[in-house]
Amino acid sequence: MKYDLSFDSTMKSQYETWLNKDVKDTNDKVKLKVADNKVYYLHPGKYKVVVEGNGVKEERELVIKKPREGSSSSVPEPELR
Repeated sequence: MKYDLSFDSTMKSQYETWLNKDVKDTNDKVKLKVADNKVYYLHPGKYKVVVEGNGVKEERELVIKKPREGSSSSVPEPELR
C-alpha cells in the first residue's frame, strides 16, 4: 500500500482543530499551509496507523519528519515503525 501523506483540503479545518486541541498558547497553534504543489500534507509528528483486513488487525507508529533543511521539497518525510 502506498500513501503520499496528503489529505483532502476539505478536511483542513477539522484536522487543524484536532492538531490544536491541547495547545494552550495561541502562538503555538498549528496553522497548516498548502505545499508548493498545491497539496496539503500531514503535519510532522507521531501517528498511530491501524490497518484491518481479512480479520487481521495491524497497528504501527508512523513518524512524519519535517522536510530537510535546504530541501527544495515541502513534502514531509515518513518513517513507519
